[in-house]
Amino acid sequence: MGVYTEGLVDVPVETFHSHIRFIQHHNLWGEVTDALKEAGISTTPMSIQAVRVISNFVAAKGRQLQREADNPDAVRTPRCGCPDGTGDAGSDAGDAGHPH
Repeated sequence: MGVYTEGLVDVPVETFHSHIRFIQHHNLWGEVTDALKEAGISTTPMSIQAVRVISNFVAAKGRQLQREADNPDAVRTPRCGCPDGTGDAGSDAGDAGHPH
């Protein structure tokens, strides 16, 4: 799967994508969340670089979708859990004030 280091493993983006896509396709978000909580997992370690890339993508896509009139796919991003202390992705995905 990847390089195992200190309890963590590098997962190829393609593997991450296929797992997330399977969960989304079958609407298993609640079950996955419950399974993680039952295993004592309440957070998922990620590199700050991956967090920033994903956060920037979501913010940009959110702004794009919001500009499209009455788009039902427009989303609001939750608060950011960034370790740099910002703690807030803004009130919505279109908030350009978030530094990530």
